[in-house]
Amino acid sequence: MHINILERLTPKEIVKKYMYHSETAKLFVFNTINTSIEAFNYLKENVSNDVNIYYLSSNIVPIKKKGVMDNINEDIKSNKKIIVVATQIFEAGVDISFDMVIRDIAPIDSLIQSSGRVNRNSFNTRGNMYIVNCVPEKNGYDGYYCRQVYGKIHTDTTIKILSDRKIVEEKDYLKLIQQYYTEINQNLIGNSENLQNALNKLDFNSRSRDDHYYVSNFSMIDDLDKYISIFVELDYNAMRIIDIYINRKSYEKADIIKLKREMYNYIISARIEDIKNIACEPLYKNSTDFFIIRNNYLKNSYSDETGLKKISDGAFMV
Repeated sequence: MHINILERLTPKEIVKKYMYHSETAKLFVFNTINTSIEAFNYLKENVSNDVNIYYLSSNIVPIKKKGVMDNINEDIKSNKKIIVVATQIFEAGVDISFDMVIRDIAPIDSLIQSSGRVNRNSFNTRGNMYIVNCVPEKNGYDGYYCRQVYGKIHTDTTIKILSDRKIVEEKDYLKLIQQYYTEINQNLIGNSENLQNALNKLDFNSRSRDDHYYVSNFSMIDDLDKYISIFVELDYNAMRIIDIYINRKSYEKADIIKLKREMYNYIISARIEDIKNIACEPLYKNSTDFFIIRNNYLKNSYSDETGLKKISDGAFMV
């Protein structure tokens, strides 16, 4: 694991720095959907035609995601040149190996999970994983997107542990994990004490960027955004499924359960603010958590390559 978190790089700068390495199969893992799409679009415009570019995140409906996974597997087996841009979808449960992984900084346990993507099925060669510090601009905060997704404590603890390291060998992973969780526990205890002190002093909030602890610094849940489900009428089969579901009163319970399994293939999750600029509608008249993108509005609302077209700069990622 190669550590390069002292150099702040934008998504475009990250892919530009590593895209020309000689490895056949490369994987870029970003913390947010927006940064991953920015990197993917840059690669599409700048990589030669002999390299296949793929994109994966929860922004894509599951049925399309499976097709992309299958294509990636086939390309790797055929030793074709590929570059995959993704969010954390590759951290667990996916048996695909790459020659090279470039990962935006994340909590140490997530980094070690991502390292499992490197040469899982090879005994003769040794792949490399590079940890980078992705920021919106050159003077952005360290771990900017990591903080959005994982919170300040996990981000700052990881940066503290890794900032003086250049390389971490696999044999040192266990020791690194133990150090990480020890410091996390200490930070949580310290935060609890700081919270009590802030409450005692009535220091509730501040817009300044000082090191003083305020009550507003504390949150049990970092992301309180409202999430909704969106059914995408991607093809004729999706149109058939949703029509049956809407008019399901005459169907048996077992048929409805089977239908819901089919529906899952076309459902994505997003924050309510992510649908402000796309053409979708509530599935039912008063529905606030289940929406549908009709087939005739796909062009403006859903990309076949990168999924839902949203405008927010938030931390939705999976």
